[in-house]
Parts: sequence; structure tokens; C-alpha cells
Amino acid sequence: MRKHFNSSLRIELSKNSMTLAHLYGWQHSKREVLSTTPLSTSDLSSPTQLASQLGKILQDAKCSALPTSVIVADELVRLFIATPPKHCSRIDDCRAAADLRFLTLYGEAVNDWQIEAEWDAQHPFLACALPRSLHTTLLQIATEHQLTLTRILPQFIATWNHWHRRLASTSWFGFIHGNHLTLSILDQQHLIGVRLVTLPDETANDAQWLSDYVNCEALRLNLPAPASLQLCGDIVQQWTNQTMGTLRCVRLDSSHPTLPQHRLPISLPSKKRAITMQPLRTDFAPRSLKRSVRLTPLPVWLYGSVGLLLCAAATVNAFSMLQQQHKLIAAIQRIEIKQTERLTHQTSSKTWTIPDAQASAAINAIGQLNLPWRDVWDAIEAATPTSVALLSIEPDAKKQIVKGMAEAKTSYDMLAYIEQLKKQEFFDRVILTKHEINEQDANKPYRFQFEAQWVSAGGNTP
Repeated sequence: MRKHFNSSLRIELSKNSMTLAHLYGWQHSKREVLSTTPLSTSDLSSPTQLASQLGKILQDAKCSALPTSVIVADELVRLFIATPPKHCSRIDDCRAAADLRFLTLYGEAVNDWQIEAEWDAQHPFLACALPRSLHTTLLQIATEHQLTLTRILPQFIATWNHWHRRLASTSWFGFIHGNHLTLSILDQQHLIGVRLVTLPDETANDAQWLSDYVNCEALRLNLPAPASLQLCGDIVQQWTNQTMGTLRCVRLDSSHPTLPQHRLPISLPSKKRAITMQPLRTDFAPRSLKRSVRLTPLPVWLYGSVGLLLCAAATVNAFSMLQQQHKLIAAIQRIEIKQTERLTHQTSSKTWTIPDAQASAAINAIGQLNLPWRDVWDAIEAATPTSVALLSIEPDAKKQIVKGMAEAKTSYDMLAYIEQLKKQEFFDRVILTKHEINEQDANKPYRFQFEAQWVSAGGNTP
């Protein structure tokens, strides 16, 4: 096999055959069938025989070290809808619900099947079961031939993802492959059911069979019959040539692809188009870095490259601006040093002589300005009760002393007032300097003088 740009392999498995195809070109637009091998029931039931045949095909085609997708026919898998339990919050709860639903529907051992799903804790979700022996065989073949498994999908999910941009939420979707019909039932933009039906032989001549079956399923699920049914695959021609009762069939494809390609040119939905369905993320391929790299779309790589270039340009620009800032800071520091040296030189070259009287007056003025008037007054006011009348206060900033004169009704009030002054944290020492009885006053109060010394801000007392 000759490798081309963007080459990849596709392995298509069904009950009757196994096809190996080579995809290449822009978005895998070109397809080359390398081999088609018939399969029997014994081949599918025996992992050793299937691995031997698939390995021989890959060896004959000289296919190795390529990204590979695997499409498994719907007859080989189990598609069903599982309902999450109430108050479900973990994926393990959803897995348990899917296992229980599988056991209820098919009565087979869950350990023999690999189950993947569109895990959803709020709504019923589509689950798919693949035989574990087949899954193990595919992983073994990929390891032996150095293949990077990018997709392992059921045929229905691959077809859905191919057409999901054109699927309307108000229609049902059907995929016909051989003599089988896979019908997806939609309700309010949610996939609520999947049916795999074997088409009777008379359907080729019965234009009404599909309409009757769809209406029957709608009645069984208590749903309104869909206005249209979107179809693709090996469609009976007369189903799309006429409207069958109230059901209108719409054909999505024109080339009857049995297994649609997995990458298609992206067509942006029109603003006038109805709400379309989302792709299904169910995939049996193991997660790996190579798989993530291969599945990353080209526009993402382009946008990422542009983003990295912009980040690199921003980093270079920021580094250049940082260097300029450092240069400006250094220049400013040099200017400040020169200016400081110049001022120091000018200050040292001039000598100022201040007279003693002027210096003493300046010191006294500074002392008066530095007098803590608010603290002095707050301390005296906090200690003065209503029984004591404060007549005058005279602070001395130099000695840090305040002299006061007051009158009290009794000697007890006088001494209690002195004690209250001593308790003030602002004053360091309080003494009673003089006291006498005012004989000229009819009440004969005690007039007394006191001195209170405070502590300076530095904690020093003169």
C-alpha cells in the first residue's frame, strides 16, 4: 500500500465480511478498498481465527504504524437505552444502571461484554455493548502491527456522527444496511430509543411497511408520530418517492454509503436551520496521547500555532519593554545620585549662625507646638468628677508638667481627685502642692493646687 498525505486505515466488520480500506487526502475524502474477506459465524466466535485473518490482511497490504478506525456492524453489538437512577451523581451509578439494563434486556453475563455509553446522570442515555473477546482481539492486532486505534464505533454511531449536522430534532433517523434497519427515536432533542429491525422480504414491494412500523413504535412509546423520517444507506427507492400517509421520508445521502467515512468537510449550520442533534461520544478505542493527537482537527492545530506565535511575540515584546524599564530605572538612579551629591555639596559649603535668643525662642515654640494638648486634656477630663470644679490648668512643655487649680466641697473629694489623676496612664507622677479653705465663699470649699507630670513619646521623663 502506498502511503499518502493524511493516510489512515478503516476496518469494517460485519457478520458476513471484513473490509480493509485506505483513507487519504484532505479530510480523508479519498477511499481505497485494500481487501474484502468473507467471514463465517465461527470466525466471529473464535478470537484466534479472527485475529489470524485480520493479521494476514494487514500483513499482505503492508499496513503498519497507521492511525486506524474500526466500524462494527450493528448486528455484532447491543444498542440500548439506560435510565440513570434518581439522585445520580457519579459515573459508577450510570455504569451500574447500564449493566442492570443490559442484563434485563439480553439475559447475558455482563462480564463478557465491554459497555460504553453517553453517560448522563440527568437523562436516559444510549449505551452500547461490544463483545469483550472482539474488543480484546482488536487491541491485540493494533499492538502487533503498531496501529493507533482512533475509533472503535458501532455502525449506527458512526452513521449518526456522519449526519448529525443535518439531523433535525423533530424527525426520526433511520439507517438501512443490508436487510437491517437501525431506527433512532427522538423526543425533545433527546435520543430515547434505538431499534434494530430485520427487514422482511416483502418490504421491497410494500411502500407502507415503514410508515406502519414507525407509527406502531410511536404508539408503543406513547409519543406523537414524527412528521418526517430521515434515512440513509441502502434505501428502498419507493420509500423516498412518495409520502406514506402522514410520514414523509427524507433521503440524506445520494451515493448509498454502506459505512460512512468518519471525517467529513465541516459545513456550518445555517441560522435558519432547525435545531440539529449533537454527535455521540461513545467510543471503545483506548485513550492515548497518539489518539488525541490524531483526532485533533486541523483548524485546532492552526489556531493553536497562531496562538503560540502570538504568545512568543508577546513574550519577546515584554522582555524588550522590561529591558527598557531597567535602563530607565538605572538612568533615574544616576540622576538622583548626582542631585544628592550636588545638594550635599551646596549644604556643606554654607554655614548658618543662629543667635541664642532666636534659638531659645524657636525651641520654646517647637516645645509648645509639640505639647500634647489633646492627651493632657483627655486625661484631666477623664479624672475630674462632678464634685470638683477645675479653675485653671497651666502646662509646661519643657518640664512636661501641667499645673492645675481646682475646688472641692470636702477634703475627701480633693484627695479622691488626686488619686484619680494618678490612675491616668498618661501621667507618670501627680502631687498635691497646696490646699486651703476658701473663707470668702459661703460654702467654704477646699481650694487646692496640683502638679501632674506626663511621660514623653520616647518614654523619658525629665
